[in-house]
Amino acid sequence: MNKKMTIFDTKAAVLINKSREAFMRKLLPKIIKNQSIHTAIDAGSGLGYFSNMLITLGLYVSAFDGRKENIKEAIRRYPNVRFSHHNIENPNTTIIGKHDMVFCAGLLYHLENPLLALRNLVGICKKVLIVETVVKPGNTLSAELVDENYDRNQGINYLALIPTEPFLIKCLYLAGFRYVYKTDEMPHYKDYHGSFFKRKSRTVLVASKRKLLISGLKVKKEPPSKSFLWDRFRFRDAVSTKSIFRLSYKVQSK
Repeated sequence: MNKKMTIFDTKAAVLINKSREAFMRKLLPKIIKNQSIHTAIDAGSGLGYFSNMLITLGLYVSAFDGRKENIKEAIRRYPNVRFSHHNIENPNTTIIGKHDMVFCAGLLYHLENPLLALRNLVGICKKVLIVETVVKPGNTLSAELVDENYDRNQGINYLALIPTEPFLIKCLYLAGFRYVYKTDEMPHYKDYHGSFFKRKSRTVLVASKRKLLISGLKVKKEPPSKSFLWDRFRFRDAVSTKSIFRLSYKVQSK
């Protein structure tokens, strides 16, 4: 098949896609069997690499992307997939209809509004959402605003808000999923593990509307939000300090 070369066809893209595919081929069959998954949609499908993979797993597959040129090329490469043009940050995306499983790989870190996108994904998801994405390093509920290169053909506005993993987990719960899981293992690619010189930059999460009893998945509780962000000294802390002082005084008095 004669393919038009794009950023999706670079050596780096091919390597990471092969790692992601090998990983997903181990994970997805468990979820498909456990939750009786029949239909799937590939959100932010790019040129359809994973859309085609989902078909080989025996699913009835649809796909969409925010860039018309990507959809045009994807249709040429994989005519057996039903591709359409939609922007996940647009609430009208829900007209796509509901699917048993939503597959979302390599999309969220190209968006200005990841929480809005997740709310829209909930609207088209019946059972399970698979999320693979870049995350900002850190354990706080925070995100980093990043300018994207204009020579790329993945994002739409070349501006992305990249959350930490706890932030993303929080967003999945806020969006409407009852359970969020992290996979025990990660794809065998450097970005998922980090090194002495570079921190981990990618993760894989599974969000579900029903409890999943599947090996290799560990439930992640919803991270609590901090309050009193602007107070230099919290009343709650003052009460705790006073209580400790009183207890110490009673002990010394005995």
